[in-house]
Amino acid sequence: MENTLPEYVALYKSDATVSGNIYTWNLDQQSYFTNSRGNVCYVSLVECIISAPDSNEIIVKYHGSQNQFTTDRQPAVIGLLSMTAPHQQNAGHLQLSSSETIKLLVNSRPKKIVLQTNNLDNTSYVPDEAVFILKFEYLNIKKQNENLLEQQYLKL
Repeated sequence: MENTLPEYVALYKSDATVSGNIYTWNLDQQSYFTNSRGNVCYVSLVECIISAPDSNEIIVKYHGSQNQFTTDRQPAVIGLLSMTAPHQQNAGHLQLSSSETIKLLVNSRPKKIVLQTNNLDNTSYVPDEAVFILKFEYLNIKKQNENLLEQQYLKL
């Protein structure tokens, strides 16, 4: 990856268009993202808190990934949330719990971000409140072009 500063976007459920357990944010890319980056990047869920008084585990899914597939043909899993300390002050809120950050390959500077939340059994879950913080890491444009040429050469 390029040694440049990543970009972060904080998405509040209260700012999304909500349709069941699917949340859509329409972003003005000029306000949120730098235009001097490549065409693709990695996105990861680096922080998240969600109100979940009646659930202990939640799956967060990202619509539009190019490098992850699921056996149930659903959108890509970007994060798993669990009750980290059920007996402490944050009872009823789930936080990101991951040993390794999931990095999904997506198109750069998305105008629309769509996330959804599901219970562990893959049924719909709609929290009262949620905040998702996404990190965008851009690929080196030169390496991206070299990889594309290499892939095309291998197909010959």
